Amino acid sequence: MLPEITQKANQIIADNVPIHTGYDDEENERRYWEIEGFSRVPCGGTHVRSTGEIGPLRLKRENKAKGKERVEIYLLNE
Repeated sequence: MLPEITQKANQIIADNVPIHTGYDDEENERRYWEIEGFSRVPCGGTHVRSTGEIGPLRLKRENKAKGKERVEIYLLNE
């Protein structure tokens, strides 16, 4: 499943889709970023104007103790 998700993520990046930003709550400065028709999430401090600025990525599944798993995201240098 992870290779398929990686492929889809890299396709969104390659498509250079615009990323829109705004405020859910201007008074408390709660910003968001949004890819139209896909996702709207709280701003985490990464300010890019399009997915193409991110560049390709690789996902790695990491098994942690007590049955927990983590997916790590690695940005690839080109």
